[in-house]
Parts: sequence; C-alpha cells; structure tokens
Amino acid sequence: MKFFVLLSFILAYVSLFAANAANDQYPHIDAKIIGYDEHIAELRKTYSTFPEDHNNKDWVKSEITYMAMADHYSVNFASIVFPDYIDPNSPEVVYYMQVFQPRLQQLLVSNSEMMKELLKTYKWITISEFGKDYDIAAWVLVQHADFDRPFQKQVLSILEELYKINETSKANYAYMYDRLSRADGKLQRYGTQGECRGPMNWQPFESEDQANLDQRRSDMEMDSLAKEIEINNPRCGK
Repeated sequence: MKFFVLLSFILAYVSLFAANAANDQYPHIDAKIIGYDEHIAELRKTYSTFPEDHNNKDWVKSEITYMAMADHYSVNFASIVFPDYIDPNSPEVVYYMQVFQPRLQQLLVSNSEMMKELLKTYKWITISEFGKDYDIAAWVLVQHADFDRPFQKQVLSILEELYKINETSKANYAYMYDRLSRADGKLQRYGTQGECRGPMNWQPFESEDQANLDQRRSDMEMDSLAKEIEINNPRCGK
C-alpha cells in the first residue's frame, strides 16, 4: 500500500512539474489566455443589463449579441496568439490547444444550449422580428455547434423553409447545408467549407457539379467562389 501511495505522489509531482515546465516554456501563451478570460468576463458583464426573460426581445437581442461576440472572439483567438502561420502539430500549438480548447468547448456548448432554449419560444430569430444582424448572429451560433449534429439538422430544416420567404439569409442555409453534407461524408453544394493548405492559402473542399458552382452561389445571393477564397485566405496566417 505504501508503495502505491508513494507511486501516486511521484506521478502527481511529475505531472505538476511537466505543467510548470510547459508554463515556463510558453509564458506568452499563458498571458494571452489570461487576457482571453478577462475579455470574455467583460463581455458577459456588458451584456447582462437586462434580467433574463425569453419573452423580452430586448433581452434576447442583448443575449445573442453577447454570445455572437464571445463566439467570434473565441473561434478567431488562435490568430491573435499566432498571427503568423505555424505548423498545427508544433509543440507550441499543441500546448495552446490543451489550455484553450476546454474554454472554447464550454463556450460553444453554453451558446448552443441557450439557442435551444430560445427556439422553444421563437421558431427562429427571424429577420422580420429581430433584423438581419440577429438572424446571422443566431445562425453563426448554431453553425459552430458541431458537437450537436441533430440540433444543426433541426435548424437546417427551419432555415430551408424560412429562406424561401426571406425570413433568414439564403447564405445561412447554404453554409449550414454544406457543413452538414461534409459531416455526413457527402460533397458540399455551395463551396463554403474548406481548409488552410499553407500561409494565405485557403482552399474549398470538393463540391458537387463544380461547373455550375458559381451559379448556385449566385442563386443564394452569395459572392463567387474566387471571392470566398479571397475572404478566407487571411484566416490561414501569413
């Protein structure tokens, strides 16, 4: 028994030493993470002026604004920590992901659960009730809920109905359709999903009927694929 107690103590000490060594090795990342926590806390404070009331559209707008701003800051936080392109398998990135990923996941799950609650009161955050900005913000929150595909598919069916009557952006439907098609192992339709293949080099995954891709994008009031690539290139670092 004493041996196992001693072994447990040694293992705990080694783990603590390794963590401290990592902290000493990447203090700039730790400083960025502290700044991240402070920024999210400040956003939460700023957009907590109304008491929670799902029937109060002012509160709904405030809550969606907070979630959208926190989401945007969080999913783009890597570009703040690593402004230049870096090998995603490098020890520095691995350490960053170990520290930051739990925070990001917690935020995305929290946002998703709130969206589910809001959709018990509203069919969607429609353009006529809330405006175009809130429609897009709500869509982004669901688009990033990749851990809950059934919820995304539920929303996709809602968007399919609503974009035809101009109660949501056509692009919202197109992006979510592609995201779910890719998740199901199918070709995307509108060329919205892709990956970084180097600095300033974002490329879309394969699409169905590639020859008519830009026409389909135009039908959904979207820019050309060339414009999509231009917009996404900076996300890949310099």
